[in-house]
Amino acid sequence: MHKNKKYKVTLLSVISALISRKGLTIYFRALKTLLDKKPTLADKIAVVLKVPEPIEIPPELKKIITPISGWLNRNSLIKLYCSADVIVVPSLNEGFSIPIVEAFPASKPVISLNAPPMNELNSDRYGWLIKVRRSRIIGDHEIFIPDIDDFAEKLLDAIESDDKRNEYSIKVASIRWKYHYQLCYKPLQYLI
Repeated sequence: MHKNKKYKVTLLSVISALISRKGLTIYFRALKTLLDKKPTLADKIAVVLKVPEPIEIPPELKKIITPISGWLNRNSLIKLYCSADVIVVPSLNEGFSIPIVEAFPASKPVISLNAPPMNELNSDRYGWLIKVRRSRIIGDHEIFIPDIDDFAEKLLDAIESDDKRNEYSIKVASIRWKYHYQLCYKPLQYLI
């Protein structure tokens, strides 16, 4: 538990592309829903968005969101993960979900959809899984639409429960060796 009353819970999202299936718009809706229910949380959270290019932040979320745009080297990205309290992966569809794999070596719990492949990596034993309201096929992708209220509740639980965040971090630390970046990236070098 953090003794400093000014401490803010930092939520980090690493968004690789500004396309709808990465879920940024849905994440903004969940944050708005959360702040509508508990406006005082605006003083307790810091949302960091790593995005590929500058983005427009909705006016009602500007107080809590800090965007970081552009390219980061591996060490800077690792530091970003390590400085967060919780990693939020708002993706509606993923091929593999690298941000979850990158969160685990930093011992950070993850909030993601309860849909494949996110729920094949993340678990409600050491993270938060957001209920899927429905899915639909768009082109070659199955898009999973989250329950916004459940998304907001998972965010609230992650923000307000220091004990649960700490418990999940400890559990993630016990599996992090499987996801160490040297183990994950080394096999990829043969594909390049």
